[in-house]
Amino acid sequence: MRGVTARNIRVHSLLVPLHADDIRAVIAANPTVERICEIQVISSSEMRVYYQPISAGSGYAIAKRVNGKWRYIEKVAFTS
Repeated sequence: MRGVTARNIRVHSLLVPLHADDIRAVIAANPTVERICEIQVISSSEMRVYYQPISAGSGYAIAKRVNGKWRYIEKVAFTS
């Protein structure tokens, strides 16, 4: 797994190259006041944004590239 840190946010990807401009755009598009903890790059057009460490299992928001801009599409919550 490749990873970097941007603005104290852990960013990682299994197979997809990381692009700094995309990471900055996803951070800037954050629709909440919650601090982003981690970003997982799924594809060149999708990222998962975690507000808690992934290991906490608290869920994530999905950001997708729509017409060239990053948009937050939905939030996935895990329940036990």
